[in-house]
Amino acid sequence: MIVDMMFLARLSSLKGQNGRHRRFIDGSGGGIPPGFRLPLNSIGVIPRKNKNKSNLDASKSDSEYMAGQLSSFGYALTDIPEDADLWLINTCTVKSPSQSAMDTLLTKGKRAKKPLVVAGCVPQGSRNLKELEGVSIVGVQQIDRVVEVVEETLKGHEVRLLNRKTLPALDLPKVRKNKFVEILPINVGCLGACTYCKTKHARGHLGSYTVDSLVGRVRTVIADGVKEIWLSSEDTGAYGRDIGVNLPTLLNAIVAELPTDASAMLRIGMTNPPFILEHLKEIAEVLCHPCVYSFLHVPVQSGSDSVLSAMNREYTVSEFRTVVDTLTELVPGMQIATDIICGFPGETDDDFAQTVSLVVEYKFPQVHISQFYPRPVIKGVPKVQDAPGAGLGASGCRRQDMCLRLRAPGTRFAKYSILNHGGHIIEVPNFLNRAVGQDECSTETCLFISLGTPAARMKKVPSNIVKKRSRELTSVFEAFTPYNGMEGRVERIWITEIATDGIHLVGHTKAYVQVLVVAPESMLGASAIVKITSVGRWSVFGEVIQTLNQMDGKTVSAEKLPGEEMFSLLRPM
Repeated sequence: MIVDMMFLARLSSLKGQNGRHRRFIDGSGGGIPPGFRLPLNSIGVIPRKNKNKSNLDASKSDSEYMAGQLSSFGYALTDIPEDADLWLINTCTVKSPSQSAMDTLLTKGKRAKKPLVVAGCVPQGSRNLKELEGVSIVGVQQIDRVVEVVEETLKGHEVRLLNRKTLPALDLPKVRKNKFVEILPINVGCLGACTYCKTKHARGHLGSYTVDSLVGRVRTVIADGVKEIWLSSEDTGAYGRDIGVNLPTLLNAIVAELPTDASAMLRIGMTNPPFILEHLKEIAEVLCHPCVYSFLHVPVQSGSDSVLSAMNREYTVSEFRTVVDTLTELVPGMQIATDIICGFPGETDDDFAQTVSLVVEYKFPQVHISQFYPRPVIKGVPKVQDAPGAGLGASGCRRQDMCLRLRAPGTRFAKYSILNHGGHIIEVPNFLNRAVGQDECSTETCLFISLGTPAARMKKVPSNIVKKRSRELTSVFEAFTPYNGMEGRVERIWITEIATDGIHLVGHTKAYVQVLVVAPESMLGASAIVKITSVGRWSVFGEVIQTLNQMDGKTVSAEKLPGEEMFSLLRPM
């Protein structure tokens, strides 16, 4: 997925004076000092839309941080790619279409003879792609050095900044796409090893920010006038396991910093079932808080245990049910969104029927449905051959794809043990070892090489069946009417953006139901009492009764509203 593009235009150009030179900057954080800054007119940011936007919050935050640094360095913003002298593309990847979209944009940029910089998960996870030849790339943990990369690229150098280092600071300059919404990354990487996902390649093993640093950031953005804080993570539930704390500790610390009048709200990010199971009651208590949306994104991916096992999702359907049932029972009006992958390798008709049955049973208000796309093996790399019992590496390695260990120090680069699936041997040509960097492994130091995801080597479901299943599940999901019964209800909403029709403003209820209201733009960032006038499939429509922070010229908390209206206001759907 292409998250954003930034178009840079300059007044004068030095292109062609020195030709193109390839320059590598080390990832130690020092690197070379910023070079001579070419006079630039503008930088433009154009958001790319995606229905499954819940998975992109971390990359959106990266885009905002990069835009903020460039802006602070003296660049302005534009939305005219034809006039630009450099394109910066930020990417997010889980499945193949992400890379395809990037390839298309790179082709257009090269044809237009534009210097190109690619950031995000795609180059970090697949650094040796042919499409990235002649392109500067910025790793996911190097976004604080984007100015250096842009300037060197404009001088004709190809820069590759990928080595992992400490987490980027949370107080970097930032340009928010929505000034009322702060996307706050609480960690990078994850503890999972899903067989279909490339994100682990890019963002690596779990790295959590400290509670104090995150709470400090919350204080800062609240003072800046932010009205919603979105916690972003590859897996929110895994937060803190690498630094000796847990998610409930963080959430309670953040909630303590939010205004007591509930003028600012917290939205908890996506969490996989395994790491939230042990904290369900504590998480439920946080979700009940007046300043926290009663909403959670919990991907299930399949309703079949056999498919979940093939995906290496590390939970069962029963455990997913426990998460949903517990939160629904303990949190009034709880709304849960989920994800489904149709046509994963080995998925039978019965497996798919179990998935449909699960979705029908719970009637989730939001389901992100995708078709399985393999991330193929790089051309020229030999196929993996079975060698049961020949594993040479540590059995506990958590690298998502291919974590390889040399047989002995100083020996010729030849045979490695593939630790992820154990018992496989691969012949790796000598030159490939010079193309890979050394990565951290949870058990020992290993060499990592991107050979595509394990799922890419599984027997695929025919594409016509995959498409048929996707259409069938989509039809089932779109027939749901999750907001029936809301008409006539009085709700409190928090308004943060303008709808795409340019007429309505967009707010959300405590249960994170989208409410469209006709109101002046001056109400952006406000909280209001609305009466629901009609319901649709994806949102509801409301009429503003009262703007809370404009009553009598002062902020008024919901608790000060009278009687039955107050009960209706706080009662989640």
